[in-house]
Amino acid sequence: MITADINRAQLVLLAQCLLFGVGAGLVYDVFRALRRGGAGEGVCDALFCAVTLAAAFRFGLVSAAGQWRLFALAGAAAGGAIYFALLSGFAMPVFGGAVRTLKSTLNRGRGALRWCVSRADSEKIREIRKKVCKTLFTFSRKRYKIKSKSVQRQER
Repeated sequence: MITADINRAQLVLLAQCLLFGVGAGLVYDVFRALRRGGAGEGVCDALFCAVTLAAAFRFGLVSAAGQWRLFALAGAAAGGAIYFALLSGFAMPVFGGAVRTLKSTLNRGRGALRWCVSRADSEKIREIRKKVCKTLFTFSRKRYKIKSKSVQRQER
C-alpha cells in the first residue's frame, strides 16, 4: 500500500514536470516572438531567464516539496521537447501576429500623439491646465485652512 502511494505521488510529480516543461517552452516562444518583432535581445533573454528561474524555484518548493529529483529535471526537459515538437509550429504564427498587431498599434498611437502635439497651441495648453488645476484643487482650499502660528496668537 505505501509503495503504491509513493509511486502514484512520483507519477503525479512527473506529470507536473511535463506540464512545467510545456509551460517553459510556451514562455520561450512568447519571448522568441518578441525578439523577432524588434524587442531587445538582451532584455528578452533576461526576462525569460528570470521568469523560468522563478517558476522553477516555485515549482521545486511547492509541487516537488523541496526535493528536486533527477526524474523531475528529465520530465521538465521532456515536456519542453514535447512542446517544441508538437505545439511550437502552431503557436509561433499566433504570437508573431500578436506582436505585429501590438507594434502597429503602438506606432499608430505614437503617430496620433505626435499629431496632437504638433496641433496644440501653448497658450491653449496653459488655459486648460489652469482650468483643470483650479477645479481639482478648489475643494481642498475651501475645506482646509492652514493657519500660521502668528495668526493663532492674534486670535487669542
